[in-house]
Amino acid sequence: MSYEIREYRGYKIEIDSDSEPVFNPREDNNLGTMVCFCNRYNLGDKDHGISKEELIEISKNTKEYISLPLYLYDHSGITMNTNGFNDRWDSGQVGIIFVSKSKVKEEYGWGIINKDRLSKIIEILDSEVKLYDTYIRGDIFCYSIINNLGEDIDSCCGFYGCDFDNNGLMENAKNTIDYHIRKEERNGIQMELELF
Repeated sequence: MSYEIREYRGYKIEIDSDSEPVFNPREDNNLGTMVCFCNRYNLGDKDHGISKEELIEISKNTKEYISLPLYLYDHSGITMNTNGFNDRWDSGQVGIIFVSKSKVKEEYGWGIINKDRLSKIIEILDSEVKLYDTYIRGDIFCYSIINNLGEDIDSCCGFYGCDFDNNGLMENAKNTIDYHIRKEERNGIQMELELF
């Protein structure tokens, strides 16, 4: 049973959950370092080498670091954010995401970090957490394209979030269908030419 089925130019686009995502966004090139201490789950960046005591010092040191707290809600699945959850029984802080101000200055070529630049960095760190939250919730999708004969002509996985019109899934599927139709039309023209 598909999560959702859409149609485009006579083709079905069957959308399903990606049960085995191959891409952990924390293994990508991130600005922030995500450190979690959680007994039940292995979360955040691997091999960070930071102790709980060091993490507390980093979170307090606003002169050298920009950091946001990481909260986990654990009830019939897990979800993470930087704002906390209104549930004292099933949620709590599990770590922080942080970046040194020296790394930010080097990365962006800034001499100083003013209020606007600080807001930009906080927004980037928060977006890294939102993407990771999508990953740990399993909110990742695939599509298969089915032609009018019921044949699977293509598929693709790794689309984060269920806003299929904005996460690239539908654009990718439609481009694939458009390409397939153009290819079929070229093949039809070629066959006609060979008959003459």
